[in-house]
Amino acid sequence: MQARASTRESLPAGVKWFAANCEENIARLRIGLTDGSYRPSRLTRVDITKPVGGTRVLDVPAVSDRAVERALLDILTPHVDPFLSPAAFAYRPGLGVADAIQRVAEFRELGMSWILRSDIEDCFPSIRREVAVERLMFVLPDQCLRSLLEMLLARRTATKRGLREVTGLAQGTPLSPMLCNVVLGLVDDALLDRGFGATRFADDVVVACASQQDATEALAVTNETLGGIGMSLASDKTEIVSFEEGFCFLG
Repeated sequence: MQARASTRESLPAGVKWFAANCEENIARLRIGLTDGSYRPSRLTRVDITKPVGGTRVLDVPAVSDRAVERALLDILTPHVDPFLSPAAFAYRPGLGVADAIQRVAEFRELGMSWILRSDIEDCFPSIRREVAVERLMFVLPDQCLRSLLEMLLARRTATKRGLREVTGLAQGTPLSPMLCNVVLGLVDDALLDRGFGATRFADDVVVACASQQDATEALAVTNETLGGIGMSLASDKTEIVSFEEGFCFLG
């Protein structure tokens, strides 16, 4: 009982308020979503200090909006996950870092001895929201969620200098990781269609190739595909190396 009380006391005030009036709040959200009167609140910008230095900027939804987004995520995942390629390992049920590393190791065992290694530059901020919505709508059975999704993606964020527009997808919302996967599926598909051994964990990309020349071609394919949606690779994190030289992937 003491452990439960301690956990409850450590929760943010908004979470405690929502939990204390849970049934009423859920009912209110249900009515708003059903009759179309629901309007999401603004996001709140939070700077998180990274363990290795620097800060990570999050734009966090209000508790009630997080509940809506989590419910949406539960509805959308069964439609989205089968649409994702075997190269994608982040933000997916039942998959994780170990699975991504195992896939890279399997490519090595198949004799693919060269690697294109890169990250995507400013991944979430550079994703065009309209591209994310269109890609998502493509896999859904109808368009009934479009207006709700567009409202959630259009939220502004409260900063120390007042309300600001969010560039790209807001980091800190439940839906953004899934939408990131949906958009970057374009890169996965382009590489897999050319026969390259692609492995992607969020914006971390490894492409296993049989030769250095193939790795150079894979880089060109990746750049071309990302350029078509207004994104790019981080030049300072892009390299073509052999397995013998070694490289770092997911720590």
